[in-house]
Amino acid sequence: MSTQEQARQDGDTYGLQRNTPSSIRLNAQHYIWKDAVGGNLHSRIAVNNASTTRVADIGTGTGIWMHDMKREYPAIQIDGFDISLEQAPHPAWLPPDIRLHKLDVTKAIPDEFCEQFDIIHLRLFLAVVQDNDASPIIRNLISMLKPGGWLQWAEHPFQDLGDVRVEAPSPDVSSTAMQAYLDLAQAGSDKKWAWVPKLPRTFSSLGLIDVESSSPPSKPYTWLYSTQLIMGAVLEISYQILDNSTPESKGPVMRRIIEAACGDMRNGVYLTYSPLVVIGRKRL
Repeated sequence: MSTQEQARQDGDTYGLQRNTPSSIRLNAQHYIWKDAVGGNLHSRIAVNNASTTRVADIGTGTGIWMHDMKREYPAIQIDGFDISLEQAPHPAWLPPDIRLHKLDVTKAIPDEFCEQFDIIHLRLFLAVVQDNDASPIIRNLISMLKPGGWLQWAEHPFQDLGDVRVEAPSPDVSSTAMQAYLDLAQAGSDKKWAWVPKLPRTFSSLGLIDVESSSPPSKPYTWLYSTQLIMGAVLEISYQILDNSTPESKGPVMRRIIEAACGDMRNGVYLTYSPLVVIGRKRL
């Protein structure tokens, strides 16, 4: 049985790769998203820089968000959770107040992590949320929050936000290939990702208060980098999930579309979007 097959048997539905290039992409992605959101946390979430403050990073991946937070708030304790810790640093090199845990957040949360955290952060769970419903994950995260604790979820607006578009530097520069890529990427998104724009409503319906959502406008100087990151992620998906059995299967076809879109990208044609950031607080 392959590693991918074993992972899926264990409930790991992550559709991207966990190799070194993928880890490099995630580390670069962190800084692009930090710039887009305006920081590691929404400005409304106050962090008490003390050893009694516990923060959880869900889907920690390489752990890059945890380490960046630790530079800002050196006294806090941070716990990173992921269904796989393949991309995270070896525990031997972590400071004592950063801990890693293997956890499937779609399942019941162990008692040791219930009502333990002042702040919970997660982002980019498009490949994790199942059945077009984020509420099971949100319920589990709420169980991990202390009364009064904050939850922040940042997500890709690939569905129903009307914000993902193709931009060219001038009307005479062709963007046909990039538009073809975007059309293919968004095909069927209403069936897979309709939960994304509903996140604020879902937060409120599950009892969180002080719910707020924002979509900070993207900065033109970041469009190249964010487009490269999207292309890199979809390239991984083309190998990891799509059929590659023949040259005309979905995987090879997608890679040819990406290659053509990259030609447009070299001419200054980029994808632009604004991330969706949703925050909410657990009642006291």
